[in-house]
Amino acid sequence: MQETSCGSGYQSGPDGFNAQLFDSSADCIKILDLEGRVAGLNPGGVLALELADADVLNGKLWADFWPEHVRSSVVQAVATSLAGHPAQFGAFCPTAKGTPRWWDVVITPMRDAQGAVTKLMVVSRDVTDLYLAREALQDANRRKDEFLALLSHELRNPLSAAGMAASVLQTQQLAPARVAEIGNLIQRQVAHMSRMAEDLLDVSRVTRGEVSLKMEPVDVKDVVRSVLEQVQSTYQAKGQQVDTALCEAACVVLGDQTRLVQIVANIVGNSIRYSPRGGMIEIALHSTHDEVVLTITDSGIGIAAAELPTLFQLYKQGMRDDGERKSGGLGIGLALVRSLVELHGGSVMAFSDGPGLGSRFKVCFPAYGV
Repeated sequence: MQETSCGSGYQSGPDGFNAQLFDSSADCIKILDLEGRVAGLNPGGVLALELADADVLNGKLWADFWPEHVRSSVVQAVATSLAGHPAQFGAFCPTAKGTPRWWDVVITPMRDAQGAVTKLMVVSRDVTDLYLAREALQDANRRKDEFLALLSHELRNPLSAAGMAASVLQTQQLAPARVAEIGNLIQRQVAHMSRMAEDLLDVSRVTRGEVSLKMEPVDVKDVVRSVLEQVQSTYQAKGQQVDTALCEAACVVLGDQTRLVQIVANIVGNSIRYSPRGGMIEIALHSTHDEVVLTITDSGIGIAAAELPTLFQLYKQGMRDDGERKSGGLGIGLALVRSLVELHGGSVMAFSDGPGLGSRFKVCFPAYGV
């Protein structure tokens, strides 16, 4: 490639080209001839495009290096600049090594002393970080809107049930047993809404780093037993079987008893919710030299492979095969689990062989006293 003709060999002149800018710029600068072929590439461009050297592009049609779906935009921009007008566009194009990149591209016609267009100068600026940040903001905004819609839906059902029950109490003469039954219904709906409110407050506290943990030695066996007492009526009502295999020795961690119960209850509660009537849930607890490991396995609806990487994200909910949400809830339970586990210096992972094949959650805490 005749790099000297487009590198330091260019001097400021009638066409306005500046050799120092060409050589020193970190942006990708290319010079195109009147056929749209590459006649020069600056050192910054070699680095930005992850090329071995500039010769790879020499004499090639610049448009051919772009993905097919944006090539027409590239050709149009070149034509506009050849007609004497600056052109600009933004598009995706990977580097020579396949690294994803988004570019902001400006094409400027270069003229001779008589004003005729003799070359085109293309300045491509890597805006990948900006693009990804914008995508993240858009995704966060979309998830916020989805969450608000979901929250409205989740609140509407218990509010409607409680309101109807209150109306019955106001308008009908009922036997004491019936009054007690309706009172229990209202109590259940209020408790459901209270749990949602507490989860939302917990998310806010975790996000702001305001969760206060009362750290003390805790045997995780006691945590598991406490959780099983909480959920016993729920899994028995569904005819489910819960088997436990707890280590005989103490499985002690340094943690907050209440938060540890919340972690295990969230996972076990999901296993109960997503497992069918008559399903099986297994809880195993063992310790190694430096770790206490809790494993919760169920025979439920399973998790698609595509969902596993984002399962612990805030407001993330699994979907059924028909595209609907798997069940009620705000999609914050597992995000809380991960945050609380990490605050205890541990880790949590999810595994599944796919939809319909159950799930397994593995929670690891540092063993206390090692």
